[in-house]
Amino acid sequence: MPKKYYHLIMLFLVVKGALLLFLFLGNDLIPFSRQDYDFNAYHFDKERCSNSFFDNLAAWDGQYYLKNAVEGYVPMPETGPDRRAYAMFPLYPLLIRGFSSVLPVSPLAAGITISSFFSILGLIYVHKLIVLDHEEETADRSIFYLLVCPAAIFFTAAYTESLFFFLSVAAFYHALRRRWWICGAFGLLSALSRPQGILLFIPLAVEYAVYLRDLRREGMSYCSALKRGDVLGIFLIPAGLMTYLVFAYFQTGDILFPVEIQKAFGRRPSGIQNIFRVMTDNLVDFRQLPAHGYLHSKLDFSFTIFFLLLLPFMIRKIRISYALYALSLIMLPLSTGVTVAMTRYLSISFPHFLMLGILGRNRSADIALKLIFLILMSILSLGFVNWYWIG
Repeated sequence: MPKKYYHLIMLFLVVKGALLLFLFLGNDLIPFSRQDYDFNAYHFDKERCSNSFFDNLAAWDGQYYLKNAVEGYVPMPETGPDRRAYAMFPLYPLLIRGFSSVLPVSPLAAGITISSFFSILGLIYVHKLIVLDHEEETADRSIFYLLVCPAAIFFTAAYTESLFFFLSVAAFYHALRRRWWICGAFGLLSALSRPQGILLFIPLAVEYAVYLRDLRREGMSYCSALKRGDVLGIFLIPAGLMTYLVFAYFQTGDILFPVEIQKAFGRRPSGIQNIFRVMTDNLVDFRQLPAHGYLHSKLDFSFTIFFLLLLPFMIRKIRISYALYALSLIMLPLSTGVTVAMTRYLSISFPHFLMLGILGRNRSADIALKLIFLILMSILSLGFVNWYWIG
């Protein structure tokens, strides 16, 4: 392994170790949200249920991932929490189940270990990806912004952020290295880990079109590339999503049940009109919005606006496929008519952090970003382990 990657691993361990130490020592700085815990914690494992520090690294949605790992996806559940569990895609729970079955560790410990492991792999891959087109200093800045972004706690907690981040970045990396079947395999796994995985299809198809264009410019025939069937590798991505939907059909009788159950989380059926409605409503009512809440949040809306404003800077600065992917990661959740968890959802958008790495060449911008991110990360992480909703 190159020496540079050892430095990345050490940086991850130092930053995440410092964050966990701060949370452990400062856990009593704010009161524990007993009401949120009692009302929202899904105590599927009542024998080991507690609200200890490490147990709280699986707060909120983490409960469902652990439930799916321990109990599996039960056929057409009658109760609310069991039905909601179908909104959580299966790859991460399967990894937890496998890890905790092979080694003598709890599902929670397995989930945290898996998240940390794929966080490290994701950082290595995003560094490898960025240096294909940009200088190493830009990659280094992007990595640090990722490590201290406001939603950084989710890359350590029992959530899918780190797994999906690694798989999506790896898919792009192998696309740029023109390894289309490997790219498609990572895309398939992405679509099995989160619904956003399907968003990889169009950007990676664009990269394939760029590949064919480059072959023509080099005076080579792209017919041989088409005959090899490399492009079929990209179609593994929708196959990943369909695999889970077909499984859900046999369990529930409704192939779109994992999509429709999103209504239980306050979302509407996706529609372009919802994007304009939610943006205008939040802009008009901005002063009345709580600082941070579930359906309404100044923070989630502000973070969405910030990432939207970064999109024009991407023109001619980064690849068009990156910009399309970044745009889709914003539009998909907004199309459900709410800004719920946008700060968390956008933490996996590597093109945005690449763009920040480019803008961070300006020393003042670099210092401001690091300071704001560190403050928000500390506050939100402290809230998370005390069972306040943060994303």
